[in-house]
Amino acid sequence: TVLTFTRPLKLAAPGVTITEAALNTVNIAASAKNAWGFHDAGQVSLQLNLGTGKGSAAPVDWKRTLHVYGMIASWGVFAPLGVLIARFGRDHNGKFTPTTMSLHKWCQTVVVLGTAICLPLGLIIGSGTYHYHKWIGIGVSVGAGLQFVFAHVGRPKPGAPSRPRWNTMHWWLGRLTVTAAWVNFYFGTVAFG
Repeated sequence: TVLTFTRPLKLAAPGVTITEAALNTVNIAASAKNAWGFHDAGQVSLQLNLGTGKGSAAPVDWKRTLHVYGMIASWGVFAPLGVLIARFGRDHNGKFTPTTMSLHKWCQTVVVLGTAICLPLGLIIGSGTYHYHKWIGIGVSVGAGLQFVFAHVGRPKPGAPSRPRWNTMHWWLGRLTVTAAWVNFYFGTVAFG
């Protein structure tokens, strides 16, 4: 017999139905939450047919996998590395060396390219959902895009009167964007496992 739970179970809920089917995803989980929940094939790692006793691995969603690992590489590795290079990669006079400036630019370019590839995948995966993770992710992407444009188009020459204001804006927008990305890791993990 194969059991299929057709909707989220609630204790003493009227109209809870259990039906038979040829193949069903079975989820055995433990949680700190005291509530029943529903898991589909995208959230479990094993499918089990109780009639035949045969099991198989659930299909892996390549879009989700690429989104997760691409964003972890971009925002968990390269963005903080670029910030650290910018913060600590100066010479004894407080100036960037050509090497540190180049490393900073390359790290942040990888972040922008990774976001440009992985954000649309996240929007496809989460289409129809209105979760904090989605909106923070869009905000982080806008911040990254602004940083990239301001750094390559709107940066005043060294010694220009507006350069100190630009530096302050660039530093703080970068810090806020990376911090928001790290907060978004938490929301993505909580919302989508």
